[in-house]
Amino acid sequence: MAIELATDVLEVLRELAPIACELRVGDALDVVQSLPAADADVVIWDLYDGPRAVTTALTLEAVQEMHRVLRSDGTLLLNVSDASPFDVVRPVLAALRTCFDDVCLLAEPSTLRGRRSGNCVLVANVGAVLPHAPLTRAGAGAAVRASVLYETDLVEFVGAAVPATDAAPLPPPDRTRGRAFL
Repeated sequence: MAIELATDVLEVLRELAPIACELRVGDALDVVQSLPAADADVVIWDLYDGPRAVTTALTLEAVQEMHRVLRSDGTLLLNVSDASPFDVVRPVLAALRTCFDDVCLLAEPSTLRGRRSGNCVLVANVGAVLPHAPLTRAGAGAAVRASVLYETDLVEFVGAAVPATDAAPLPPPDRTRGRAFL
């Protein structure tokens, strides 16, 4: 199932989709909240309004909804653009760590070193440990290299960050700092 608010995006997806996929027009979080529990093997969350990340959909409550719809061995993938000091990605990782059994972060090394903004792929698994070694090898050998943070390195990266909530949301996208922009 693909959920998209912009019908023109869904029309492009309909033309390009190599497999049969249910397409729904709507707000992603609203549709996810309407799905039955344990309904999905994989959830891919890549919400942008133009170039801005939809940070209001990256709260602890939203992460709990994503977890709820996953089966007992399901995987969640989130794509979030951010920049140092990672005041969007770190709270999202903190939320993932409260709900999921294993979590890792993949990002370009230059992004993680704070040299530029970039996409961070957050991976969370229900009920199983992620394949850290194969992910690390694949990231190191990819055309666009990715470093993988997990276990101790991830805990250190997240630091004292706490999950954003509906009552205390993430900061809005800020173009001047590269935070939460494509």
